[in-house]
Amino acid sequence: MNEKICAKRYAEAFLETCGGHAAMRDGVAEIRLVKEILESHPELRIFLANADIDCAEKCDVLHKVFGPLICTSTLQFLMFLAEKDRGREIPGVADCCLSIYGHTEKSEGILKTSIPLDAGAVARITAHLRSKLGRDIELKVEVDGSLGGGIQVIVDNVIIDGSIKRRIEELKDKLLAIKVG
Repeated sequence: MNEKICAKRYAEAFLETCGGHAAMRDGVAEIRLVKEILESHPELRIFLANADIDCAEKCDVLHKVFGPLICTSTLQFLMFLAEKDRGREIPGVADCCLSIYGHTEKSEGILKTSIPLDAGAVARITAHLRSKLGRDIELKVEVDGSLGGGIQVIVDNVIIDGSIKRRIEELKDKLLAIKVG
């Protein structure tokens, strides 16, 4: 399997096991520290990449080097990689974690309104979305008269449609679903 694809899969699995946004942020900070240590100690990278060294010995070294610096779950992840003979891929997995997390830290979105909104209203909507989605959001405002009123927000794969147009379409669907007779 391609090393980049493999590293990405391990990175996604690690980030998924982190749980919430705060835990993910902490996990990524620890992975960043692991990467920095590996970059500054090439002998450790060579040791972890060596297929002739026993897994138990690699895990022991990982525990001694990183145990005092990172949480148990991150250490277990590193040991898992060593057990799967993926020690040489730890820097690549770290790069993927940092890249993936970088995309989740801040999202760009579109705020569609039927009339122009003042900066205060946009700021309140943005703050509310930040608290609901758990990440920083930057909204581009677009005026779309076809909404008929209300707003529509699109952030990543989340669509929040509070427009009059959508409500009318829902009402129309409900009325068409009613059987007369």
